[in-house]
Amino acid sequence: MGDGIFDSSVMFLTNSFKSLPSTPTSILEAKKTNDDVTIYPVPANDKLYYSSSTFKADKAELYTIDGKKMNTINLDYSNSSINIKGLESGIYFLHLSNNQNTIIKKVVIN
Repeated sequence: MGDGIFDSSVMFLTNSFKSLPSTPTSILEAKKTNDDVTIYPVPANDKLYYSSSTFKADKAELYTIDGKKMNTINLDYSNSSINIKGLESGIYFLHLSNNQNTIIKKVVIN
């Protein structure tokens, strides 16, 4: 009769597995500390305000959508307003920073 051939390089499937470390695969999955930062009003006209119970910014920088810096404002803990009077209507990115972190928020200006 014939001899059987056994190939030991073939992988066998089982019902056990090891999970790999979880890595975010999209922006929506990546939880950031900026979940607590609120920018208002949206859309804004003359001033923007920010509030957060966990993040205290000492500087705000406003950038156009193509990366041009429009304004830098030094903030203190009693001042959370950002003057945007005179800026053209459009979408901007607000960089709020302190000596440890920078949080970026999209803002709409009328």
